[in-house]
Amino acid sequence: MPSGSRSVISRDLNQSLNEFLFEPALPILTVDTKERYPEDRNLERSLYGLKRRLEQDDSKYIEDIIDYDFNNQLFGKARVTCYVFKTKIEGKTVKESKESIQREFFKNDMAVLFSMNGQVHGHYTSEFISRALKLSLLKSHLLIHVDCTSMEYEFRKEMFMASRDRLKDSEETRDLRKFLADQLGKAGSRLHEMEKKRKDSISVDSSDSKELLKSVAKNIMLSPDLRKLLGNTFKLEPQKEEKGPKEKQEQKQPNGQAKEPFKPKRFPSFLKLQAKNDGNREITKVPIGGERTIKFGTDVENQYFNRIEEPGELKIGLLGMKQNGQGRGTAKGTPSRIEDLLNVSVSSPHEGCIKVVLNPQKETKVGDSLKLRVSLTSPETPEGEFEEIFWVKISEKEAPLQPVPKEDEEQSLLGLPEPVFMYKEQHEKAVTWEEVGASTGSEISFRTIIHPLVTGDNLEKIYINMDSDVLKNFKSKHKNINEEQLQLTGRKYWTAVYMHTLFLYSITKNRKYQVMQDQSGQQQEVEIGDYIKDLFENYYSEFILNYGGMEELMTGLAS
Repeated sequence: MPSGSRSVISRDLNQSLNEFLFEPALPILTVDTKERYPEDRNLERSLYGLKRRLEQDDSKYIEDIIDYDFNNQLFGKARVTCYVFKTKIEGKTVKESKESIQREFFKNDMAVLFSMNGQVHGHYTSEFISRALKLSLLKSHLLIHVDCTSMEYEFRKEMFMASRDRLKDSEETRDLRKFLADQLGKAGSRLHEMEKKRKDSISVDSSDSKELLKSVAKNIMLSPDLRKLLGNTFKLEPQKEEKGPKEKQEQKQPNGQAKEPFKPKRFPSFLKLQAKNDGNREITKVPIGGERTIKFGTDVENQYFNRIEEPGELKIGLLGMKQNGQGRGTAKGTPSRIEDLLNVSVSSPHEGCIKVVLNPQKETKVGDSLKLRVSLTSPETPEGEFEEIFWVKISEKEAPLQPVPKEDEEQSLLGLPEPVFMYKEQHEKAVTWEEVGASTGSEISFRTIIHPLVTGDNLEKIYINMDSDVLKNFKSKHKNINEEQLQLTGRKYWTAVYMHTLFLYSITKNRKYQVMQDQSGQQQEVEIGDYIKDLFENYYSEFILNYGGMEELMTGLAS
């Protein structure tokens, strides 16, 4: 309980119990006394752990749930579940929604939970999501649960402290962190696609952004030292002209008809391998040191693997093996389990598709062919499951892609982050406050000046608020202002804001500063983008506009 305060159990103790006991073996009953809280109408409350709260069918908080079942040589078996929260809850603003989500599900700032038998033994903060996964738009709206119960004992004991309250700083822990970052944040993953979707929703025609950047390059002269500073942070090179934006086309089937919307069922009625399979030849080659994704079609709902009642399962087994094309692998010592030969990752169904990722282990040899059986449980069928049987072949390591040599051209400012204007209402060649807030989970108001979009260490875009109070106050100082003066004032505003953001970010990153802030008596690390955004909201923008050229200040000192 918080020290020095009389806190209601349901608001503080219960929330922490739910968080640390992610999936308790038994429900917990907390009881408060009438004497302590005479006006509390509900003194007794049951709690069932965070998993049940997250996975209830009528959850108003959850946008999507993504499951991964890993069977890997590094640690054995583990299930990783990703819970993606909505940025806006019905009846609440973006700010209120974010505060409610943080209060209800991230009370102890635990964004990645590592549990044993339902009890959380260690965690990462949202730093893992923004820096390791490079999913900046999801950093406050993603909770990841790693179930370590089925991991190999030798690996697991090197992860957790004896106190069972935090992770060890061990080689195993570092290896697991890298594995999770590679698997969950890689291009094409469900989380990566959700991040991309949110980014695309607040994008404008790239040609408009390029024109703004050209304006910067044309009118602002940079010394070699300043150009070098920016070059250490950004790739200052000319970009090829892109073709005009493509119109979104409706997905069509091979016969030209529009694709029917997916209609999920509670239990699957089929499992179909999405590859040509005659039962004799390999359907794909899996390279040493690489991976291959095999897709299966089905009609079951997305939450089939993780729902609380009647969940399903996808099983993968090894039926046979041809070693270097010879025989069936019946000799003594031949592996009989798939986990002895392949690392396997299974993702939960998504719109009728299940993905299985295969990666050869060290013991696997080039030329080996493996006969695999994949089955999907379905209690409504007589057999209790659907199955697919197929062969895969282990191939040589793939050669890395050779970079295309670039022409030796003069460096340009077109490698800098895009400036994007945002307004309260719909405006041509710009985005609205609501669109930015809905995608980023951040409140945009008259007080907001900028919103830097940072992915990992890369500053991708700078959203500039053209309806800010600072700009309106700046314009109001000019009496009888005409249209030309209005445009000139707007250009001075966004140019000053853009360039100051650029250099503040570059200097802070290049000098390797770490920004800390006192929050409720504790020092918390603040990401550079959030720090710069806060600077502009606290008088910094007024200073650079009113004293940007220092003319007024020098005049005052001279008098």
